[in-house]
Amino acid sequence: MTSRHSTPFGLWTDLMFATGEMMLASAEVIGHRTGRMSTAQLPLSEKDQKEFTLMVQEKAEAGQEAALALAEQATRTATRMAMDLPMQMMTLGPLAWGLASSQTMPQFLEAQMKLGRALVEPLTGHDLAHDAMRAGHAAMKPYHRRATANAKRLSKRSAHK
Repeated sequence: MTSRHSTPFGLWTDLMFATGEMMLASAEVIGHRTGRMSTAQLPLSEKDQKEFTLMVQEKAEAGQEAALALAEQATRTATRMAMDLPMQMMTLGPLAWGLASSQTMPQFLEAQMKLGRALVEPLTGHDLAHDAMRAGHAAMKPYHRRATANAKRLSKRSAHK
């Protein structure tokens, strides 16, 4: 599940379709496994033991992979923001001085608006939207991969019965 787009709309669209695909695959897998659980007999067969163990194991692994992916994206975002900080400080310094040295109310208000825009701009920028979507994609990827692979694997097994 990789995004083919770089625009926020494209990223959201990819995430929406991947979520739908994962939900359909998950429903198929849940149906198969629930049916299998309802017909399983004790002691469990080797196939059932493997499948039921896999159910638990894959969720734990996917959770770990998703957490790691989110941490990696957060680190990239924080690093980018930290690298942007010196440039922002060079921009904010003169703006803050302009505010402090205002001699009239119109000068003060204009300087305040400029400083406010400069402070908010990095937080609302296109990059943060992209970073958030990349984090969403990265966190979903391990779940999507497992759900679709399981749906494919289990549907082949059902077809061979």
